[in-house]
Amino acid sequence: MMTNEPVKEKYGHKIGDKKWVTVDMENDVFIKERGTAKSAYFPPSRWVKFSDDVPDIDKAVQRAITMKPTNFKLHLGDMWYVSVTDEVPVVDFRKWYVRSDDEAQPLRPTPAGVSVTYTEWNTLKTVVDMMKPEFADVEPCWHNSQVDEERCKECTPIPPYKDSPSKPQFKEPLPVTPSTPSTPPFKGSPLQSFRETAV
Repeated sequence: MMTNEPVKEKYGHKIGDKKWVTVDMENDVFIKERGTAKSAYFPPSRWVKFSDDVPDIDKAVQRAITMKPTNFKLHLGDMWYVSVTDEVPVVDFRKWYVRSDDEAQPLRPTPAGVSVTYTEWNTLKTVVDMMKPEFADVEPCWHNSQVDEERCKECTPIPPYKDSPSKPQFKEPLPVTPSTPSTPPFKGSPLQSFRETAV
């Protein structure tokens, strides 16, 4: 539930000096920094998915703590990602968007999100375990087929391009001739999650 109205909290758990995990009346979960607009949003099914992914995220954190090259990014749902790198000692929860005019880096972060320190992360793991009984009946988003998954906004979001023209611009395709090689197959999508760490 994302509205401009104040969120009525059911309860909260402190994980740092200003950081809290809060649950509202509809069981939506937020990781937020008090006194600021910084927060990450988890509807119940996304929170359960995140809870299941905590061990993988923690492996990336432990790798980064030991100063090993780390570049971990995992899609949680609806363009929300959790990221861990060896460059900044935080676990970052952030909403991203797709920029249509930049093929080199189409996936870009938005200001919406919050970061937690490694100390706060350790407390957050404890809170996740403590909250599991309340979400025991909630299932993460799951699909019977790839087609269904591709149609799901939570699993495969297709956001409007914020900086693209209102009408799509099409270019005349080049003819495929022996002198004009065909385009190599596209490998992967910027919306796919990846767990990439150097060995």
